[in-house]
Amino acid sequence: MLSRIQHACTGPKPWPKRRWPLILTSQTFIRRSARLRGGSTITGGPRKSFRKRAGWSRITPLTGTKSRGLSPTSGVPDFGLAQVYLAKKEYDRALQYFLRIPEKQRQAAIYRFSASSIYAGLGKKEEALDELEKAFEEGYRDSPAIDASPHLAALRSDPRFQQLLRRYRK
Repeated sequence: MLSRIQHACTGPKPWPKRRWPLILTSQTFIRRSARLRGGSTITGGPRKSFRKRAGWSRITPLTGTKSRGLSPTSGVPDFGLAQVYLAKKEYDRALQYFLRIPEKQRQAAIYRFSASSIYAGLGKKEEALDELEKAFEEGYRDSPAIDASPHLAALRSDPRFQQLLRRYRK
């Protein structure tokens, strides 16, 4: 490997010693790259509108649409959006995106825990407890997340919820 690197540097046509750093730091290079990025030609920094033109904004359904276009069979973009809407306490939209995830992928423990949080937020206690039990059966053991989840607050007084926690924390 070193011989290839040495050959590349000392080969028949090496870069001139002065020219290599100038290519990367020359003013014309900085100006051209700044123009391509949408930045100012003086400072080289991005303009405020660059994020908007490039589509870099807060997480929106458009982001999920773009991600779904790149990998249409994956449920990861939909799971991410379901998590976002769960955090915003928009449980209907979270469930909408969660149900778009392929059934096989929803069998994982973390997905089941998220489903229990969504159902608990919607007030569907039985579905939430069923999903939580399945999450525990799949191997979900993140007790701090269960204790800290505000979405499961409606379930904490339920005897079945307390029984599940006692059974799986052992």
